[in-house]
Amino acid sequence: MLTFQASHLLSFQAASTASRPRSGDQLSHRPFTDGSLETVKGFAGVVVLRADLVVLVHEPDYFSGEPGWTMPSGHVEDGEAPALAAARELAEESGCVLDPSDLELFAVAEVQHQGATISTSWNFTAATTEARLGPVVPDMLVTDARWFGRADAIDLIAQTSYAPKREPILRFLRSGQHGLRWSFELVDPSADTPAFVWDAPRPISNKSTHN
Repeated sequence: MLTFQASHLLSFQAASTASRPRSGDQLSHRPFTDGSLETVKGFAGVVVLRADLVVLVHEPDYFSGEPGWTMPSGHVEDGEAPALAAARELAEESGCVLDPSDLELFAVAEVQHQGATISTSWNFTAATTEARLGPVVPDMLVTDARWFGRADAIDLIAQTSYAPKREPILRFLRSGQHGLRWSFELVDPSADTPAFVWDAPRPISNKSTHN
């Protein structure tokens, strides 16, 4: 576990400023809503715990546009390891800096449509004793980062519209269970808020964390 280090924060900021969309760009381009399916995408995020507190960030819901609280997460860049992407997004969105090697994979979530995988998300967890928070990259979607009690965090995340992100996090916060693989079937790509169906998660057969 690393403390806040200016060199890390500056490197995260430099790497992301050119590539991350501004708020108007991202909310005007939502996957699936135009009826087309893009190339396979990767996402990664971290549930950070400080005793029984959970870090959440405040940003617009990806589909509804309504502001809400959720786990720090974002795109895995080309050639980037999921754990590194998760640590980078965590630093950018919350100001909490953790070494990727300190992250533990608790769930992988795949989104499928008509037999094809269209996205994969890696969900990590880590513990810290550092209380200080604050988004590092200016002018992005995230406006705040705070610690919440576990019960409050569960209630807030339950309001997220995107089931492939919501359900694995809720399962982990409620049960603490690790090593689960989720599969979500996208029902209607043209809907404003896409609908999904899914079965109970199964154990990950390959325990690699893809660090």
